[in-house]
Amino acid sequence: MKKMIIAIALAVQPGAAEQSRAWAPSLEPLNAIEVPAPQAVPARERADGSEALARIKRSAEAAVRAARPALEAEAAAVKAALAAGLPAGSDPEYPAVRNLVAPFVSLYIRAAESALPRISPRDESDYASGFFADFFLPEDNRPEHLSVLSGYLSALASHRVRADYNYTVGTITDGGDEAMAKGGELLILAGEYAQRPRDEAAAVLAHELQHNEHRHYMQYQIITAVNKMLALETGGASEGAAKLAENYYKWLCEYQADSAAAEMMRKAGFDPAGLKAVLAGLPGGTAADLRRDDHPPVRLRLANLSAAGRL
Repeated sequence: MKKMIIAIALAVQPGAAEQSRAWAPSLEPLNAIEVPAPQAVPARERADGSEALARIKRSAEAAVRAARPALEAEAAAVKAALAAGLPAGSDPEYPAVRNLVAPFVSLYIRAAESALPRISPRDESDYASGFFADFFLPEDNRPEHLSVLSGYLSALASHRVRADYNYTVGTITDGGDEAMAKGGELLILAGEYAQRPRDEAAAVLAHELQHNEHRHYMQYQIITAVNKMLALETGGASEGAAKLAENYYKWLCEYQADSAAAEMMRKAGFDPAGLKAVLAGLPGGTAADLRRDDHPPVRLRLANLSAAGRL
């Protein structure tokens, strides 16, 4: 059954004197997370996605437990931030919100450094394959769409880091601006992107490819394991703040995918201005709300690309 991603416009955050609109996050700590060396990923006729995801979760939880002694400083900083109380707002452009989520993010990054090598690329690929096994409808994957997008993907993938994966693209008909990646080798795009200008279609492919290159979906499973550990240690007191921090980490992953996509486009002979055009056309408001939104508003994505010199 086809699953749709829906962008929701969020309520405007109340103003505050402490707000700093010039702030932009650094991606250096996130960029420092190493993706394990390429491994052979043999094909299977049909993967069981639910079993693979269960193995991924078990691996993440075991790795976080094993790394817990080395995470003491970061965990203590999280608990100190919790003791200061939750801020009234949830916009990370407010220093009070940043001060709350920052120690969580440091903890997540340290945990990912330890746990990511423990999550099998085979399980990652099996999960994605199983997830998408019954995803497409008969009218999806039109040859004219696949032909165009596969050509762009081939050019981009020649600059990939994960040589163990042979990336492919699938398309859905009448998908609007939908695009997704769940790890593994398959990228899903709305077929309509094949009719967009060359650089715009390549931008969407490059962005989703970078999610898989950095194993973002696997990092999200590690975050879930960390938050579970924190909830046990704090008697559930961390859960509200952890939700804000988890979404903020996902914002950072979006910024990272944008930045890396622009660089990959440039290397492959595409104009990164296509990424700017795609982002500018996405729906959604300008408010930033970590309580409800796991993607940053477009204005912040564009600002971060500009600050990184990618546009």
